[in-house]
Amino acid sequence: MTPGFILRIALTTMILQYITLFSSAAAIKDAYAGTPDRAGNNAEVYSITISPDTVTAGTYPEIKGYVRNASITSNGNGGKAAFDVVAVITTPNGSQKSMIWRDVRFNADQRKSYPAANSYDIKQAGTYKVVYSVYNTDRTQLYATLSKSFTVSSAAAVKKPEPAAKVQKKPEAAKPEKPKKSEIAEQPYKKARDKERKYVGVGAYVNSLNLSYGGTLVFWPLENLAIQGAYGVGTFTSYEGRVFYRLPLSTDFKPYFGAGFLHAERDATVIGLKTTIAGDSYTVFGGVEMKLYKSLYGYVDVSGTPMKLKKDVVNGSQAATVTVEYAPVTICTGLVFYLF
Repeated sequence: MTPGFILRIALTTMILQYITLFSSAAAIKDAYAGTPDRAGNNAEVYSITISPDTVTAGTYPEIKGYVRNASITSNGNGGKAAFDVVAVITTPNGSQKSMIWRDVRFNADQRKSYPAANSYDIKQAGTYKVVYSVYNTDRTQLYATLSKSFTVSSAAAVKKPEPAAKVQKKPEAAKPEKPKKSEIAEQPYKKARDKERKYVGVGAYVNSLNLSYGGTLVFWPLENLAIQGAYGVGTFTSYEGRVFYRLPLSTDFKPYFGAGFLHAERDATVIGLKTTIAGDSYTVFGGVEMKLYKSLYGYVDVSGTPMKLKKDVVNGSQAATVTVEYAPVTICTGLVFYLF
């Protein structure tokens, strides 16, 4: 088998895996701040660190939550305030362990860290959720909350590394002969062009890191200039229009580059209110087109976008700012069958 044939099989397998099995999801931040009380007191949980984020059963990671005093200086106390900081760790079976730091005094804009105590059950394998929240000292006002998770694997599943076996040196293989000039002339790369013109194709399309999958339509008004439309659902519901140009350098592999317009949205529930966070942005991308079989083509590209998904939500006397993480760089794959 030639290297080109092997590469074609590998890329085909990767595309099918992306379309059928890919299940990673971009995470929505459930932190919100900016809900001060009447006196102007406010706080922010601006970070949670978990190191490492994957441990074996019985081994505790180091967990810290970071809190900032966001009170205004005209709160009657020069920006100083007192809060209750609460950390809750939920195990895979749903049991919870709470840690409370009561009546913590903060200067204006002061930041403090709160390490979680190793007093919870960590014998279960699975995903553990850590939530830090900040309240007033009467526990009647929730200022901010932030969550993060880590994974505990079964100790039995972790195998000790086996000692490396001694490798006997093999005799050096004979160097391959250089190909003849006549053989080089027969290779189609960079000289041959695909004479079979395609016009309209339909297929499947996947945005891997910002998970969205669905259908796509490709139209070639010119031999090497294409217009593409795609609609996807998943973690994000997205609509994307693209224009790209391919370089006819090979019969089976053609690099391409282009730009497009992207609309993405995601539903979320914030302070008891269901809402949709949406955004629009441009995209730029570059990749390669592969002829897999007759009228079946595969596409793989790296796409970048400055998309920002953020929304202010108000529900009665409560207000919150919700932000959705949208990866600025992602891998997009497509499988297209050309009708004619």
